[in-house]
Amino acid sequence: MINYQITSKGKNYINNPLRTQDDQIRTNYFENLILIYMIVEDERYTPPKFKKYVQSIGILNDKDWKLMPTKNYSKWKHHIDSAKQKLFEKQKILAKNPDGTFYISDEKFNDAYTKISDYIEIIKQPKPEFFPEKEEYPPDKVTATITRVIRDTALSNKVKEERNHQCQICGIRLSIKGKGYAEIHHVKPLGHDGPDIKANMLVLCPNHHVLFDYGEIAISPKDCKTLVYKEHNKIFTLIPPAPKKKYIEYHYNKIYRK
Repeated sequence: MINYQITSKGKNYINNPLRTQDDQIRTNYFENLILIYMIVEDERYTPPKFKKYVQSIGILNDKDWKLMPTKNYSKWKHHIDSAKQKLFEKQKILAKNPDGTFYISDEKFNDAYTKISDYIEIIKQPKPEFFPEKEEYPPDKVTATITRVIRDTALSNKVKEERNHQCQICGIRLSIKGKGYAEIHHVKPLGHDGPDIKANMLVLCPNHHVLFDYGEIAISPKDCKTLVYKEHNKIFTLIPPAPKKKYIEYHYNKIYRK
């Protein structure tokens, strides 16, 4: 697990924000502050905790309060809400959790780090002088908070049962301990904002699931049944039912490695 710390330059940046000619703090300052907080202080953007964080570093003065568009906002809320919306809507750095909190999406972490790289640094771990034999010691364990998409497991199981746990490409039905085994593939991935619905699902064996995930195989959007497999000379036909055409087109255009 990588740990970050705020540099001396970062501490100066936090406590002495750059201001405009009319003495207002710029929104991008608070965008960076949110990212610093999320990477160094906490893993999720939780407004109550962040309010205490902003208040504890004392960056807002009485003049800031007077310059607020409306006094119905607390001293921090207007600035932070504006910055959060820019990170969430325009730059797509923040993603939303089901509980309403925000986190930095994996694909945008590098963008987030670049924005504040002058103010934080990776804590360098000392290199151990002695490496014990692996067979003598079990691997270390860490406790981590993981953000993942909540899937409709009941629906996935129902779809697999309806299709008899049979791969819709090769037709193989795997059996483990007397029970059918197959995997659900979302043609437009959930990580790409694809829906967790039957019209976006395929039932696949593990091999073809991996090939779909990595874009090695795709369904042709021309007829929504011919399988395109660039490493194979044979023509495969999808075992119905087929997903919706718009999800097939997304996978073919965005994920399939032509």
